[in-house]
Amino acid sequence: MVEKTLDISIPPGILQEGTNTLQLTLPADTGVDFDLINLDKFSVTYQRLFKAQNGNMVFTAAGEVFQGRKSAE
Repeated sequence: MVEKTLDISIPPGILQEGTNTLQLTLPADTGVDFDLINLDKFSVTYQRLFKAQNGNMVFTAAGEVFQGRKSAE
């Protein structure tokens, strides 16, 4: 077995709000009756709009400076 890390860009519009499915399809080109993988983990990073809930906003970010302003409600 060989460890391999993939970094794949997903075109805009592919991921939708709600449930999405990750499907792995193996090429079956090894000359044996089956392919075998062990998927350890996956993650998805994407941009999205900030949206406060109940007057609070919680997020994780890599940036150093954020400026906020309270909206007039």
